[in-house]
Amino acid sequence: LDGDLPDLLRAVLDSTSDIVYVKSVAGPLLFANRAMGVFFGCPAADLIGKAERDLFPPDVAAALEADNLAALGETGLRETEERVVRPDGTEAWTQTTKGRIQDASGRVVGMFGVVRDITAPKLAERTAAEQASRYRAALDAMIEAAVIVDRSWTVVYANPGAAALAGPPAGAIVGRQIDDIWAGLEVPEARERLESCLHGGLATRFSAWFRLPGRDRRWLDVAARPIPEGMLLLALDTTESRLAQEALHRSELRFREVTETLFDPLVILSPIRNETGDVEIGRAHV
Repeated sequence: LDGDLPDLLRAVLDSTSDIVYVKSVAGPLLFANRAMGVFFGCPAADLIGKAERDLFPPDVAAALEADNLAALGETGLRETEERVVRPDGTEAWTQTTKGRIQDASGRVVGMFGVVRDITAPKLAERTAAEQASRYRAALDAMIEAAVIVDRSWTVVYANPGAAALAGPPAGAIVGRQIDDIWAGLEVPEARERLESCLHGGLATRFSAWFRLPGRDRRWLDVAARPIPEGMLLLALDTTESRLAQEALHRSELRFREVTETLFDPLVILSPIRNETGDVEIGRAHV
């Protein structure tokens, strides 16, 4: 089959970065393009006549052979993602399209495969997933309430701190509107600040009274920052500190009132008698 390929077709197949191969029904390779040789670190011609067991570790070879048999039994194309191990022992991921080859009479005479190396995006996907896992773990461990809302104000993540603040379990918060959890967002200033963060990309910080379901008003210190999913909200309940500050302020006002009263000038009038002996208003003493 390799010798039957026109030069133009061979040039096209050797120019693509995708691996292209043709196998016999029995399994050995009948054609391998240049990219397949690069993958295995040898000239493509050296791969002709070899089967999976000659190129891969036993467990990988067995899985690939089983998939090849499945492809030969299907009338359509078979698309899969496969993990393979290169000859140097490094791991690679491939996206493969396989199909059977039939002659003019309809008899299956072999199969072809087109393999795209997706190792880089696969590793990037894995790295992103690991980073997201660490990110969520860090949010779960925070004492602050952490909530992620999408651009429709729907909660897509809530940590245990948010559950403790809002009342229901964290899982029960996800999927609800943020207004249902923190009614204080109805306050125009708070809503405007978060709107500018969610849709304007502006990070913000503020403190305000919030009405929480089934609880008294709570004073929350809120920080919001835009993220790809929408917006990350961090809230810390500082109600006790706020109440203590207000109580201290009231005490200071009362103290000032008392001290101002105590130290106001005092006027004492001493009675005196005139020449006729009548009593008149006396001299003032401070």
